[in-house]
Amino acid sequence: MGNQFLSTDSGWFSRSGPLYDVAVSSRVRLARNLHGYRFPGRMGEDEAAVVEQLISSALIGEGCPQIRRLSELSPLSRRMLVERNLISPQLGSIGGGMFCVAADESYAVLLNDRDHLRISAVQPGLDLETVQTACSQTEQSLDGKLRFAAALDWGYLTADLADAGTGQRVSVLLHLPALETGGELKRVVRETGGAEIRFQAFPLAHGESLGSVYLVSNRDGITLDEQQSVEKVEDCAATLVHYERSERERLLRTRGDELRDGVARALEIVTRSQRLSDTEMFQVLSWLRLGVAVGLYGETRLENVTALFFLGQRAHVMRHAGLDDDEDIELVNEQRAQLLQAAFGAGR
Repeated sequence: MGNQFLSTDSGWFSRSGPLYDVAVSSRVRLARNLHGYRFPGRMGEDEAAVVEQLISSALIGEGCPQIRRLSELSPLSRRMLVERNLISPQLGSIGGGMFCVAADESYAVLLNDRDHLRISAVQPGLDLETVQTACSQTEQSLDGKLRFAAALDWGYLTADLADAGTGQRVSVLLHLPALETGGELKRVVRETGGAEIRFQAFPLAHGESLGSVYLVSNRDGITLDEQQSVEKVEDCAATLVHYERSERERLLRTRGDELRDGVARALEIVTRSQRLSDTEMFQVLSWLRLGVAVGLYGETRLENVTALFFLGQRAHVMRHAGLDDDEDIELVNEQRAQLLQAAFGAGR
């Protein structure tokens, strides 16, 4: 089976949403396990097959597309799912378990990842209410068909202790280049977050973001209930959006030439580079996305630049260029440069 269900030039990240100039996406994931069965990491093949059959049968009629086995996909196709944040890196590497993804990629279900069942929904912009509703409706419907593992003192039982309780992970992906450039990011995060919030770089590279993109999420499933987690993460994300917008305005007033130079240099790199590594790509796209957002570059739409954060990652570049899994990284970097040049109207 190929990866025809994934487009090589669009995805959930190609649409806009609320506060989209700063908030890239909102995501909610629910983890559930069946009562009486061991966690996936401890199960044998026979037990795993029983769990998959029970959940697959319960999903019939719940609006879930065809459920597929990840082992039927090529490693490259699985990596594309990982790069789109539709499956976990662990599931993408081992190819175990099953999954289904909605046609618009707004909804995904994983079977026998770290938990028996993981339901996730994603939307562009700051829109946690929509994604929480999508996950909750599916979970409530399945709760009448399946018996989920739970305890009075713990709540829902999960393979990761941090998820136990609600089993809910709430996150918002934010683009914060102005706070980073202005040196205000650490202070604002310290004042905005709190003990219930986790703030981390995305994609992670030696503890730093490659393109001023950061993930705000709830720290665990015990401290707050489902609605409190959503409200806490949403309040934190909205506050960071406010500070980022304010810092963009300040930098335009006080360091406008520096911002213009940064956008111009990023465009020149895209235009002239024979090869682009993933690190270089994230850096130039961050400047260009900022340029579009504040009106310094008007030759493309914000959605187009945002999509390249995902479409420019390795597996997507390889699929787009028709490369094999074992292709040399330099060839991938060359194809990545050509992809960005075409996107910004500077192809050779």
